[in-house]
Amino acid sequence: MNLFQSITCGPYQTNVYYAIDPHSALIIDAAPESFDALKNLLIGKKVQVLLTHGHWDHVADASKFQQESHATLYGHPADSNWFNGIHQPSVMPPWVQYTPFTPDHWLQDNQTIETFVGAFQVVHLPGHTAGCVGFYLPANNVLFSGDTLFCNAVGRTDLTDGSFDALTTSIDKLLQLPPTTQVFPGHGRSTTLQEAKIFWENEHR
Repeated sequence: MNLFQSITCGPYQTNVYYAIDPHSALIIDAAPESFDALKNLLIGKKVQVLLTHGHWDHVADASKFQQESHATLYGHPADSNWFNGIHQPSVMPPWVQYTPFTPDHWLQDNQTIETFVGAFQVVHLPGHTAGCVGFYLPANNVLFSGDTLFCNAVGRTDLTDGSFDALTTSIDKLLQLPPTTQVFPGHGRSTTLQEAKIFWENEHR
């Protein structure tokens, strides 16, 4: 994980992960306040932003990255009504202002995304939302899991487009990856798939 750093942004303490070299920047999720925190690092760089899902606490600054840093945004089409703002009022505090956007590229399961840090595999993980995805970097044995999988917890499924049955399938899908895979979630501290398997089998089997 040496390639990546992280900051915690917004009222829900969302993890935003980023890697930067002299020419490029890769950002995973665009939480509120993340653009202001990172914008000075992005000047003159080619910027890619990978979105794990469409909830406002992960994408509120996406339009700023897109418009002000000319970032290329990636998101799953099943979350299009989150990105365009239709579903946001169902989960968003009334004091939050949200700017709709459209990702530049729509993701699909098993797609490969080339970045300056390596080739990510897209893992479609419906459950928390219909368009949740994980970003798996096999060369580094790293998974960015968004709100699908946390340390000793999984994402809630009682919101719009949520499904516990779908989440169960998605967790089982993740557990097919190597158990030593490091998991960096959307909130809280990191874990491994080995630890996640123990938690999952104890709590849900």
